[in-house]
Amino acid sequence: GSYTPQFDVAGTHNTYLLQQKAEAVLESHPKDEPMFLYVSYPNAHLPLQVPDDILISHNTTLKKVPNLDRRKFAGLMVALDQAIANLTDAIKTSGLYDQTILIVQSDNGGLITEMGGGNNYPLRGEKKYIYEGGTRVHGFIHSPLIPKTKTQQWYNNMFHISDWMPTILEGILGMQLNEILALYPEYVDIDGLNHWNAIVGDMDMAPRDELLYNIDYLDSAGDYIGYYRAGLRVGDWKLVWNEKNLSSYEVSTDFNEHVMSVEIDGRVTALYNISADPNEQFDLKSAYPMQMKKMLQKIVSKYLPSMTESGFKSLDPGCYLTWDSHHKMMQPWVSDDKESDYLANAAARDIFEDATFDEQGLYNSLAVDVEISSWIEDLSVQLRDMGIMEEDEPHWEDDWWKRP
Repeated sequence: GSYTPQFDVAGTHNTYLLQQKAEAVLESHPKDEPMFLYVSYPNAHLPLQVPDDILISHNTTLKKVPNLDRRKFAGLMVALDQAIANLTDAIKTSGLYDQTILIVQSDNGGLITEMGGGNNYPLRGEKKYIYEGGTRVHGFIHSPLIPKTKTQQWYNNMFHISDWMPTILEGILGMQLNEILALYPEYVDIDGLNHWNAIVGDMDMAPRDELLYNIDYLDSAGDYIGYYRAGLRVGDWKLVWNEKNLSSYEVSTDFNEHVMSVEIDGRVTALYNISADPNEQFDLKSAYPMQMKKMLQKIVSKYLPSMTESGFKSLDPGCYLTWDSHHKMMQPWVSDDKESDYLANAAARDIFEDATFDEQGLYNSLAVDVEISSWIEDLSVQLRDMGIMEEDEPHWEDDWWKRP
């Protein structure tokens, strides 16, 4: 739809604008009709700009945080806490609280560098990277509808953000698959799984034992990097393929340092037992060549064929021109046929994409990644030296290798 810039709210923090809008929607919605309310608070995202009233009302607490970025981060989280509390009160006032299920979840790990104010310790890495510090986040569900025996419990099963839709539609609403498909035929192709029965019933009935973190040939800025980087978890195993080698670090008690000391040295391919080693400190690929090979085979046979050509574009100065010419408001500025990549990088990316994807942007079944193929062959040699012939290996879809 179209949106009209709201110039009369200048100086009002975005957290409060979203809260006001959510409460207005809640108040105007017919009480006898179901409602799905999605409120995407940006806290705590760059730039770290804390509402003035929070800085004043929580000054005594916030000034105890010596690092300025961490102090701002804390202030934004206080604002978020208050916004969610106010929204919850509004739900109670509306009379809908007893029929409400409230889901709160972050989208990614904190940004440690770039004045982000985040701290994912003891997990490794940060936002933008496949490590647990960038991808493992907290969430919670609150509702009077949840059985008392299931409240105040941890749900430790593997969960992906794509699982929320089937958990809500099939689990919470109890919709049958044929009902959903009649409304949304494309639902048949979703990757998400319904966790509701495990959440409110038997938590041992884990619906998911596999999770693809990402496969991409672009970095977080959208530039072509010349190779795949990927993350895959199967059972207890996690494969990190060609990620930047963000070292793990010991947290400091002195947060006066603006950026914690982190060594970055090339890229890393590693295999972790993520259940026993969630901090990703111990690379086990040499000790478990079979598991390493099966993970790579799963990438090649299951996930690469499902890839589509990326539509992500690199930095484009045109966005600033659009922002400046539209009263400092953003609107779309890149047409579908405009190439905004830098020319040299775009040329290399074009060569790769022409060889990897067809005209519809779908993965070419004849495409071969030389690096992954070489790794698989080297692992096959290692296994033969151990007396395990290829015909005796389990298939990558088998179950026994998923647990150490």
